[in-house]
Amino acid sequence: MKKTIIAGFTVLFFGIIVFAGWKYFLVNRTKQELERRVDGFSMVERLEYESLSVGIWGDWLSLSNVYLNLKGIEETITAKEIFIPHHKMENNHLVSMEVSIEGVSFFGKDLFAQKPYSLSHTPQSSQVISNITFVYRHDPFGRKIALENLAIKAPERAELFADIRLANIDPSIFAMHDISNLLLYLLGVSISETHISYNDHSLIEKMLSAENTHPESAFPAFLKVVSENVYQMLQEDQDKKTKTALEQILVFLDDPRKIHITLSPPKPVPIGRILWVRDFGKVIQMLNVQVET
Repeated sequence: MKKTIIAGFTVLFFGIIVFAGWKYFLVNRTKQELERRVDGFSMVERLEYESLSVGIWGDWLSLSNVYLNLKGIEETITAKEIFIPHHKMENNHLVSMEVSIEGVSFFGKDLFAQKPYSLSHTPQSSQVISNITFVYRHDPFGRKIALENLAIKAPERAELFADIRLANIDPSIFAMHDISNLLLYLLGVSISETHISYNDHSLIEKMLSAENTHPESAFPAFLKVVSENVYQMLQEDQDKKTKTALEQILVFLDDPRKIHITLSPPKPVPIGRILWVRDFGKVIQMLNVQVET
């Protein structure tokens, strides 16, 4: 009986050692792979996190208290937690991934006042802190990327939901160190069927009210210019679909509460082609835009 108990404890002890050793191996392997991939993205200047956890078979990944800096952007992006419950690799390509990001905020400037403050400060009430979830899918052979069920939720501020599909794109382009080549490549990326819904609770109202307390805020003037341009386009001769879309956009600009935009072009449209078109009505026709408020 005593030998059986000792044998049981011995098996348990070695089992714990094997489990701890395997977890240690997984965590370190994941850290190395994460560092390798981050180093490969020229846009990322810094990625730091407090802790990293992985599933026993490496099927999930979690980062806590994350700090991210992108090149050319002064503000630091922070997140309380990044949780990836599932990801799938094929031939060294990340073909699918589920992502949940909790407590996203931008440090460095007040969102509404554009006023710098110390990173040591806690987030101010004027900052937008949001949660983000989405499913990423990549077809490396068809050169397609999809962001499905994208949801960005800032409690009591705003919500954005989207399904975005892009063609003629390869994620490896973001490793380019020459920004001019990267921008040139992005002009060739094509927009496929896309759905975007936005619900505003107080975000735009607060950004508009920033004009009274922070005269340097450019958002109110920007919104006014856009409204005037849309109104001017409505005075011109437009086909029925374009006129309807412009009218709905104007309704939203006058009372920015909610809007749903659908892009369903017959075939993918390159971004560069859209930028060359000066007539907004032609862009609406090209992308087969439908707008609802």
